[in-house]
Amino acid sequence: ILLCAALTHAAPRPATALHERFQGGLEAWEPVRVEDARSDRIEVSKGRLVLSLDTLGTRDETVKLRGVRSKRAWTIPSEGPPLRVEVELDWNAQRNGCYLSAGFALVPPTPAPQAGTPPPPERAPHELPAALAFEFVGVPPGKNARPFLWWRKAHGLRPLYTEGWPQPKREQRTGRKVGRVRVALELSAKRLRLLEGGRELYVGEGVSLVGPLHLLLFVRGHSNYSERTVLFHEARVSAAAGCGR
Repeated sequence: ILLCAALTHAAPRPATALHERFQGGLEAWEPVRVEDARSDRIEVSKGRLVLSLDTLGTRDETVKLRGVRSKRAWTIPSEGPPLRVEVELDWNAQRNGCYLSAGFALVPPTPAPQAGTPPPPERAPHELPAALAFEFVGVPPGKNARPFLWWRKAHGLRPLYTEGWPQPKREQRTGRKVGRVRVALELSAKRLRLLEGGRELYVGEGVSLVGPLHLLLFVRGHSNYSERTVLFHEARVSAAAGCGR
């Protein structure tokens, strides 16, 4: 009887709520386009999500983003197993990754338009009142990148993990080679954990993101660069029962 009671009150185990390997279309996703581009690609090809930007001749004052946002949303659990978000991406051997970044974010739903008005323009997670994101950021002269985990709260961006960036000496700010890599975030109300290739990079207190959160996979870049492409091979979200919708 005690064993049965213990099993009945055990914390729910994580279940895979999303497992996308990009073998078909993008039925589970919505395309996201922020600001102008000469051309872009948001498509599935050869078992990969292809995100690319060509920003030659575009406005200098804008930062452009292309990506896909999950139609499904999840909440960060207050107790029990954490929400786990795992993404496999490929920096794609950039020859010039300056002012380029690629990664994933947890973002709130897009506000619904008021009756009789056009939908509001899409916004990058970097501009939202609240968001949590991990991205690789290109380091000049552009072949290397650096990891960046950040939390946006009350319209302010708070760095959480930068791998020491910016280093004290300019010559030390070289970044590192990034190829095809698997990055995971584990989130609960009490703890946030970042892993790359199974290795823990960061662990800290939980972030206060409330309500439903969508997964956004993105590439982001500045003006006047020819086409640059980043690939995503897999996205997985594991959540305890009752954490998704």
